[in-house]
Amino acid sequence: MQCLGFLKGSHCPHYDAEPGRRPLYRHLIETGQMKPGYACDNNAGLYFEDTDVKRVVASRAGSKVYYVSLVSGNVVEKVLEPELIS
Repeated sequence: MQCLGFLKGSHCPHYDAEPGRRPLYRHLIETGQMKPGYACDNNAGLYFEDTDVKRVVASRAGSKVYYVSLVSGNVVEKVLEPELIS
């Protein structure tokens, strides 16, 4: 999938908001159609400096960010607990 290329990998917003989004993103990573990357629930986000994640934030309790990758043929979601901001 062709994207802007500012950052390595992929990104999936609204990870918890649309029922088909999570399974589709996982499938695309599993089949190699998308590179591993970050998925953000609604009201959560990432702050990058250059290509490094510097902050994981959320404006709503319960919103999370995930790093979604393929490990030994299995899709793995690593939870990145956000800092709650107001």
